Amino acid sequence: MWWDDKVLMGQLEILTTPAFRHTGQISCVGDHAALLLSYGVTLGISSRGVGSLKNQYGKNIVQSDFELICFDLVSSPSTPGAYLFNDMKIKDRLPEMIKNKKDSLLRESNVKLIEQLNEFLL
Repeated sequence: MWWDDKVLMGQLEILTTPAFRHTGQISCVGDHAALLLSYGVTLGISSRGVGSLKNQYGKNIVQSDFELICFDLVSSPSTPGAYLFNDMKIKDRLPEMIKNKKDSLLRESNVKLIEQLNEFLL
């Protein structure tokens, strides 16, 4: 992990089984994650940790007793822009991509809802 200005960056290796690498058989979470990434699914990443907070001037400040437990791959990270990508150039476009993706998903869900309402009313 390293800091790129105020953004925490990192590199990870997804561990897969020999069965997945040779036959595509999924037998662990790493196999599943690798399969999703191979199909172009965007995965988010979130951290888990424990520690105390101190409220200073209306902001919660993480204290020095913080312990990072792990990182999890998730479908929707709580931190904006916390997604995996292969190309470092993509990180500069990520906030725009996230906004466009959310807008697109919202439009799609609205269209589906209107279609369902029309079916119900007819």
